[in-house]
Amino acid sequence: MGLDIEPTSVGRAGTDLQSLGAEAKAKVGGLFASSDAAANGHAGWQSSAQLSACSQAWKAQLEQMIDYLTNIGLNLTSSAVQITAEDIEAADRIDDALQGLAGR
Repeated sequence: MGLDIEPTSVGRAGTDLQSLGAEAKAKVGGLFASSDAAANGHAGWQSSAQLSACSQAWKAQLEQMIDYLTNIGLNLTSSAVQITAEDIEAADRIDDALQGLAGR
């Protein structure tokens, strides 16, 4: 069973995922600004601590998902580089074999 992969497209997808991950990571903190403001503005209330804990838990979950997707991007980029190198090596070996046969 063969697998046909276009390394340039795979590498581009990996780079795009990494870029999106970086952008998302930069925006995550801002998503919870209103929750943080509400929790800080009512520091003596019991709901304040719960709101803060909930906000932190959601932020951690989002950051974990972003890290997971960014890692997928890194792996795709790495795979594309490896496949390209292996294709080049295979082509070089075929060329060497053909040159060896032609020289006989």
